[in-house]
Amino acid sequence: MDFYRREWMGRTVQRENRIVDAAIVQNLFQGNNFLASTSILVLGGLAALLGASTQAIVVMASLPLAQASSERGFEIKIMLMIVIFIYAFFKFTWAMRQFNFLSLMIGTAPAKTITRPSSIHSSIALPPSLRLPAKIPIAACARFTLRWERCRGSCMRRYSWRRARWWWVFCTTVNFARALCSR
Repeated sequence: MDFYRREWMGRTVQRENRIVDAAIVQNLFQGNNFLASTSILVLGGLAALLGASTQAIVVMASLPLAQASSERGFEIKIMLMIVIFIYAFFKFTWAMRQFNFLSLMIGTAPAKTITRPSSIHSSIALPPSLRLPAKIPIAACARFTLRWERCRGSCMRRYSWRRARWWWVFCTTVNFARALCSR
């Protein structure tokens, strides 16, 4: 994907009308904004769950595959998930800030053309004024996808440990396989 992001920055300079680029940045920003606001909602739900932990333990004990847990252990697991989602929220907001920087850099990109290489698969030689704007969407998207995968995977493993040991092994294996396949 880094190749395509560099290619995008190279084509940004070639366009007179940069509405397409603004729409792409807005799309990236809205996805990040959605996940940041979802993290806040999850944090609110976890805080409410922490306040009603005794009732939650009673409900969880009535589930067929759930194992009994102490109230202290349950609260520690919820606190750990709260820490994970706070971390995810700050990473999403940092990625949103980088997308804001990117939109400013696209707006100030020079209006000169770049000579295209002969092969469609060879990368564009970016001028020095576009090297930094090409790195910003790369870094923002890396933070966005990596943090979401880590947050989702960590919480899934923590929750599955509460449910059943075999489910935890399954979720950990699936998350590990997805991490290997995404590279």
